[in-house]
Amino acid sequence: MSHKDNAKQSADSSKTRIMIQIQAPYFFEEFFIPLIKNFPIHFEIIILVDAAPDPKIRQCLEKWCHALDLKYSLVFLQINSSHKVRNFINIRKICRNFGKLDLFVAADLSTPEVRFLRHELEMIGTPVVFVQASGLHHDFWLSYSNNQDYFGAGKVRKSFLQRLLSFHKYPRYLRYVYRNFFQRLSQLPFRYVLAYVSHRRFYPATRFERFPYIANEGERMFVIYDADCTLLNTVFSPNTATLVNPPYFQIGDKELERDLLFCLPGPLLEKEQQENLGSLIEVVNEIIKKYTVENLLIRLHPRETEQSSEMILDAVRRGISSKNAKNVSNRDLWPVLRRCSVVVGGVSNLLSVARASSRTRKVIGVLNSGLLGVMGSNIQYQDKTGIQWVSSKDDIDWSYFDLISHTQILGKRSDLIEEFQNLINRSGDQCRLIARDVD
Repeated sequence: MSHKDNAKQSADSSKTRIMIQIQAPYFFEEFFIPLIKNFPIHFEIIILVDAAPDPKIRQCLEKWCHALDLKYSLVFLQINSSHKVRNFINIRKICRNFGKLDLFVAADLSTPEVRFLRHELEMIGTPVVFVQASGLHHDFWLSYSNNQDYFGAGKVRKSFLQRLLSFHKYPRYLRYVYRNFFQRLSQLPFRYVLAYVSHRRFYPATRFERFPYIANEGERMFVIYDADCTLLNTVFSPNTATLVNPPYFQIGDKELERDLLFCLPGPLLEKEQQENLGSLIEVVNEIIKKYTVENLLIRLHPRETEQSSEMILDAVRRGISSKNAKNVSNRDLWPVLRRCSVVVGGVSNLLSVARASSRTRKVIGVLNSGLLGVMGSNIQYQDKTGIQWVSSKDDIDWSYFDLISHTQILGKRSDLIEEFQNLINRSGDQCRLIARDVD
């Protein structure tokens, strides 16, 4: 029985109010839109956009949400900006202006602001969880996995002093150090003054804070990749992370798949990166020559600037053998992806999404194309099954294209919506017990 069918049986029950924090709209489209489509009809969604108000972002979010068969509201409130007083005021608004929340889904639980918010919410009985919308950051893998020899001894992350003495990076690195110093300085009142006045506790920096995950203070995480789950439970407290199915698992339809999606990694803001697309273009040309597709679609990274987009498209169109390539960067992701039988791209989370959402689609990742160094490697995606990784057109294994079905994801998994409901139910039971004890 589906979640919606279960909900129909309790249509008269009170609304379950869930607030979802988002920082990158493209992850909301990629992950949360398929998730929310499966929510029971008694779920009411409050989308907290942790970013400055932007008419274009608002327009996109409203367009996506309007198609959902659920009651929702869209709120722009920054809680992780450089203005700490504003962050504090907005956190208070979340706790006081939205009534009782049944669940808060966080995009990042590592910053002092969100740690503060988490404490505020949990004091009033609202469970807070982190949900993984994409693969772990390459730097997290490089820092904590046992696969440090992936790049050889010379590629292991340098110490702060070694990076500070990398004079060839000046003056850009000096600007980074300057900004980082004042960012840390501006957080002191929030970490210690406001935290003590409000909670009689402090939120000191943790060694995990540079990664947008958790602070390792008893948080709960729901993750969608098996290897990521294992690593997180090794780095953080055991059983912190729970493996769940991605909301877009097996939603593909072989009958619709006929196009090739050429997805560019990014953002490619530097000229050196934009000139490093040769191997990726050659792989696409080779596949077009040997494998039948109806249309060639090009998708740029959502964070490309207008200037970088023009330069990248110019380079791609000069190199691609097909003269009928269409730029679909401004189209909604899922209607485009649903029609693709082949997805080719540089290192990107979209490759994992393309794999997990269809058993029959061919997914080819091209290493060291566009992005350079560790960012051009697949260190955080190497354990993802069903993706063929190549460095050039000569590495293509054509027997992969003969396979009828591909392995998508591994590991014993829970259903994310059921996990949400279990958390909400346990929290409600605890609140009722506390209320009974008070009486």
